[in-house]
Amino acid sequence: FGKPDGWLPESDSLSWTDSHAVKELKIAKKWDHSKTKPKLVDDEKSVLKSMYEPVCDFLVSQEILGKRWEGTENKQVFSMMLVPSLKSTATAPGELNHSQIKGPLEDFLNYQLHSDLQNKSSETYKMLKDIYREKKALCSKKDLRKFPAFKDIIDRLEKIFDPNSKSHGSIYTVETLNQNNKNDIDFDASDLYFIIGGAKLSRGFVVKGLLTTWMPLSPNVHVKDTMQQRGRFFGYK
Repeated sequence: FGKPDGWLPESDSLSWTDSHAVKELKIAKKWDHSKTKPKLVDDEKSVLKSMYEPVCDFLVSQEILGKRWEGTENKQVFSMMLVPSLKSTATAPGELNHSQIKGPLEDFLNYQLHSDLQNKSSETYKMLKDIYREKKALCSKKDLRKFPAFKDIIDRLEKIFDPNSKSHGSIYTVETLNQNNKNDIDFDASDLYFIIGGAKLSRGFVVKGLLTTWMPLSPNVHVKDTMQQRGRFFGYK
């Protein structure tokens, strides 16, 4: 990516290419001229806005894989990892802490998403359709045999995220994993996981069924070992 932050749809598991797909986040920047020396800061609203496309990519990806693995004995568990900052509370200018992400994410999943799915003019619906078309265009002919129709994906997502459904909230889980939450995640409790964290997620924690990672932050210094660690997200070893 242009700078080492972005979101990562796991393309290997979807048979699109020979390596993970990496997309650079479009985060607006602004200058703070209140002091003698102008300081470049990120727009926090823009950082938050950049989260929704990766979330939509994850939702489409898990539906595609769910259809492909339909009828198998293995329990289908899919996860998305969100790393807005390494620390849970204090953050650098322009970064968002874990609670600043969890609230808007839960609001989107619990309420806004279902409404947007029923509105073909909504930004979310258009985003989902564009992502679906991109994935279908990159899919192999063999895997197209079990590629779900876009309408089927929308119908299933409506059922999952219907706030009036009895099963609402039991199929997906939003978890926070940081120094304030010492518990591990029970990957048998739900089908879809949105895991928010930072340093704790980067220390040997295994995320089951990881499909998408959203990481809107840059290292303080662009040194070789840091770049290699980031590179592991898209297959560099």
